[in-house]
Amino acid sequence: MNICKKHSSFEQLSRFYVFFFIGIVLSFGANCAVPETEAAPTESEGPIATPVEVAVLETTPFEERSILVGETRPIRAAMVTPEAGGRLTMFSLEEGTIVEEEERVAEVDTSLTRSQRNQLQIELEQIESEIRRTRRLIDRNLATEPELERLETNHSLLEEQIRSVRIMQRQARVNAPLSGVVVSTFVEAGEVVGPGSPLARIIDMSTVVVRVGLAERDLSFVREGMEAVVTLEAINEEISAQVDWIGLEANPLNRTFPLEVHLDNSNGQYRSGMRASVRLVASRNENAVLAPRDAILQGVNGNEVIIVEDGKAAVRSVTVGAGNARYVVVEEGLQAGDQLIIRGQNSVVTGENVSIVATENCCNEQVTQ
Repeated sequence: MNICKKHSSFEQLSRFYVFFFIGIVLSFGANCAVPETEAAPTESEGPIATPVEVAVLETTPFEERSILVGETRPIRAAMVTPEAGGRLTMFSLEEGTIVEEEERVAEVDTSLTRSQRNQLQIELEQIESEIRRTRRLIDRNLATEPELERLETNHSLLEEQIRSVRIMQRQARVNAPLSGVVVSTFVEAGEVVGPGSPLARIIDMSTVVVRVGLAERDLSFVREGMEAVVTLEAINEEISAQVDWIGLEANPLNRTFPLEVHLDNSNGQYRSGMRASVRLVASRNENAVLAPRDAILQGVNGNEVIIVEDGKAAVRSVTVGAGNARYVVVEEGLQAGDQLIIRGQNSVVTGENVSIVATENCCNEQVTQ
């Protein structure tokens, strides 16, 4: 009797623990399911758009340019040199002196040649006296024709020697080879110089020559007489000029052809050796469509860009032409008004929704600055 009661109590207690455990499990499962339901996206939110920055393209005047770098130099330059050697009895040149062409600037000592000329002149007068006397003797049959011929031959030799001495005396006088400014002197009065030794250097700066090297690829559009703009960095000045000369032979060291632009320097504002650049315009497009170079991508079939159409990314194949350091002309594939993705283009794919977070116009203001 007592055994049955104990068994019945045990069964009741077991059922109580089973139902209690099941309740706990169901309650825990219900609590875990709530966050899962809240985290699930709803269809009304739609796909996430990729943020990008775009440039609205516009037409821009654009010049295809070639910029060549060189320096200024004088239109003419020459060394002052004597033809005869000797001691300098006169030397009037100093650095910065302005001289005129054929102006006497130096003299070499001519005392020796002067003495030699005097001696030859005396001998010449003696022979002329002998010739006159011999002719009178021939008339009286007291002299012969061969004697007269010998005297006349000596007379001719002396005249030739005197002419040579006169030339040496003229060579002793040194004249300026051109009009200009003395930029260097190498001797002082009283020094002994040799024939052809440099005494000074004179440059003619009335016209300044800007000389640059022209690449072979630019020969097709550059010609003598075409417009050029010269920029002198030292004085921050731009000068309108023209191409005056293009060389026929390339420099073997850099394979460029010499090109010269001449600038009037009558007021003396330009100096020799100034750094200069020459800008030449190959072509000009008044309505070019430009794009930043880093917005041009390399696709499977060539150059391409990504634009925004109806809020989505779209790929366009483009043909590019001339350009400068930052921008390039798009000849085909884009037009004014297109929204070109300039930042974020590497993170989007065709047809993907995009969100424009920044917009700028391109590229009239940037190119003309």
